[in-house]
Amino acid sequence: MDGVGGRDAEFTLYAASLIDPEEFAADRQVHERLHEPMRPWWAGGSVLNFLGVGDTTPEQICSAYPPEIYSRLAAIKADYDPQNIFRVNHNIPPQSI
Repeated sequence: MDGVGGRDAEFTLYAASLIDPEEFAADRQVHERLHEPMRPWWAGGSVLNFLGVGDTTPEQICSAYPPEIYSRLAAIKADYDPQNIFRVNHNIPPQSI
């Protein structure tokens, strides 16, 4: 089993844009128009390397890992960083005790 999610699909689609902060919403809409027709072939999950600043919700980060791997990482985080100090990244919050 691969420890990183999103790698079990036949192909990967990634769209990138040079973003003017004032045009961020418009760029996201263009990307969504590209992604929508591809949804029937979506394998689910996310690929961490392709998540941008606006794509880091807890659900999106969690979907980048198989459930048992995410749970293991959250348990490790609880041991080594229970206050979640290292969170300015693709954060995995520490598992609740």
